Amino acid sequence: KNVDIRSLNGHNILSTRVDEVRDVKRLLDSKQISVSGLSSPLFKWHTVDSKPEMEVDSFGFDPAVPEEQKKSLIDKAFEYCKILDVNLLRIFSGIRHSESRGSHFYKSEEALYQYAAKLAKQHSIELAIENESTCNLSSVEELLSFKHSSNEPAIKILLDLGNIYSQGEEVSPGQLRELLPHLSSTIHIKDYSTDTKSFVPVSEGVIPYEKLLSAIAPLFEDENSCMTVETH
Repeated sequence: KNVDIRSLNGHNILSTRVDEVRDVKRLLDSKQISVSGLSSPLFKWHTVDSKPEMEVDSFGFDPAVPEEQKKSLIDKAFEYCKILDVNLLRIFSGIRHSESRGSHFYKSEEALYQYAAKLAKQHSIELAIENESTCNLSSVEELLSFKHSSNEPAIKILLDLGNIYSQGEEVSPGQLRELLPHLSSTIHIKDYSTDTKSFVPVSEGVIPYEKLLSAIAPLFEDENSCMTVETH
């Protein structure tokens, strides 16, 4: 049994105290439940030059993070990964604005991404950027462009097909096969209804999961791979 942690006691995971994290770890251990990933809000924040185009749902995390606090939040996330015995840390690609869309966002905070990648290597934690409609990497094309231009192989892609389809876009098996070498061991699973314009349980929406998951089947040959169901 596994669970992915994004919030705790009604608060974003990075807004909780260390004693609360230790308490939940003891509770999960007593139920023989492992934590498959820490879905942090890291990098789902504004940069110095950003002019956000839309409201951002950060699940209780204020994206207006002062520059001097960003590094300490990265440290905190890795501390919580250690406490929870987590081997995957989800991050984002910065809140998008008209001039930052796509892979160019990386350069504005390259030092912070490299710092996170360095910690990930030190602690043997997989660092993975999730595609998100309000962030700079939201489409498969943008994900591929980022991986082709980035000099940081330690940063993987945490694929969320629901986020892509919610933007009115589709994904082909060929695109996923091209993305496969860059995928993290975890992907997020949810479906999307074009009728209600909302996320729905898998098989109740428009995403052809059977066809698309077949394209990345080698990913699931690893016993550490995981599909995390997002309930929203």
